[in-house]
Amino acid sequence: MSKDIVFKLFQRIVVVKTTKKWRAEYEPKEERAEAAYVGDATDENQLNKGLSWAGCGREEEPEVKYFDNDGFTLEIGSCPENSCQGSKLSFWMCKITTKDNYSFYTSINSRLLELLLKECTFINGVCQDKVVFVRNKSQLGVVKLNGIQYQQAVSDEYMRTHPKEKRTDYKPGDVVETLRDRYVYVGSTYQYFYIDYNGWYDENMAVNIYFYKKPKETHFFLYWSNFENKYEFYCSVYKRVEAKPKYWVTGNIDVKPLNEYLKEYAENNYHKIEEVVDELKELYSLQFQDNPDNIIDRDKVIEVVKKYYIKGGNRKKIIVNTYEI
Repeated sequence: MSKDIVFKLFQRIVVVKTTKKWRAEYEPKEERAEAAYVGDATDENQLNKGLSWAGCGREEEPEVKYFDNDGFTLEIGSCPENSCQGSKLSFWMCKITTKDNYSFYTSINSRLLELLLKECTFINGVCQDKVVFVRNKSQLGVVKLNGIQYQQAVSDEYMRTHPKEKRTDYKPGDVVETLRDRYVYVGSTYQYFYIDYNGWYDENMAVNIYFYKKPKETHFFLYWSNFENKYEFYCSVYKRVEAKPKYWVTGNIDVKPLNEYLKEYAENNYHKIEEVVDELKELYSLQFQDNPDNIIDRDKVIEVVKKYYIKGGNRKKIIVNTYEI
């Protein structure tokens, strides 16, 4: 699964307001007159961006302030319809008030604001929970202090700053992550071969089967589907054995035995071809086995492969090449 949101949680923020002269001349509306650039106080590049955005170099210097990122009040302002170039904008102007009643307006990404609206209570446009600033890629947002998204931001920040704590000793059911992806480890078995296409020739098809000299341990995961909003199992006869990847372990959930996932995946195969369910089950049972000392019948593998592709691909003839690796 690719995470659609990866947070960068600020420890301190820098707030750069536009110059008073610039505001008075060009921005009579309050939220524009009090507009500010918000960035990571530890990143000098973001300060420079803020100074450039705020009109630095004109007759008057912008107003620059620093705050701990430990709780602000947010009030929803307006949503700009489009930019001066005519493109649609994906943010809302929001009023931010600090603990000492210093206030400014800044643009909050619409997607991140949507998550905040779903988690917090708002009265007359004012969030009743304290918020803190985050970024998702280049988009500025806020999350509820100590809320669900905040915990995700803390987790993302931990992974970003503790790369040496990635592990490979995870067990079935472990939720394993990188900064961009999240999976659930199901388990491992031994793989005896994999298949590769070699091309189509009219109504015929060529397939390569690569048999491992020694069966190799291969690992399986559940993948998060943003579309289905759930974890899904995926397997392929084209799966090649890869080294067990290093991940951060962030939790554990109940999972079924690997063999059950393989059986279910064959029954609900990706191509939805009912005619090849039996062949796919048999192919998986030959390809993936718990015992690395088994001796598989390679002629049987070739026979099943031919049946699978003739039925599933409407091919008259399957040419099979075999290799040992």
